[in-house]
Amino acid sequence: MSEELNWSQISTLLYFETCCVDCRGQVDSRRINAEDIENAEEMEKMGLLHFGRIRIRDWGVKALENGAHWVDLTDKGWEEAHKQRKARALRMKINWNLEQ
Repeated sequence: MSEELNWSQISTLLYFETCCVDCRGQVDSRRINAEDIENAEEMEKMGLLHFGRIRIRDWGVKALENGAHWVDLTDKGWEEAHKQRKARALRMKINWNLEQ
């Protein structure tokens, strides 16, 4: 990837990945803040995702629980999310003292 993500953007990307996998792309508005929205806008410019608000006229059609935003990762976004998940997994198990 030509542009490196900062920690805040990585956190936002991984949350959005979870939204795509577990919540049909619906973003729980209680779990994002202004910085996450800024991150989404930057990552959209980088070509990692598409992000927007769910139109109020669609609220009756969609099964909205606590979200008014949606996210969809691009292929590049899925690749970056995988790379970041793998790096996080390696950081998390570094202290395990496993015998292999």
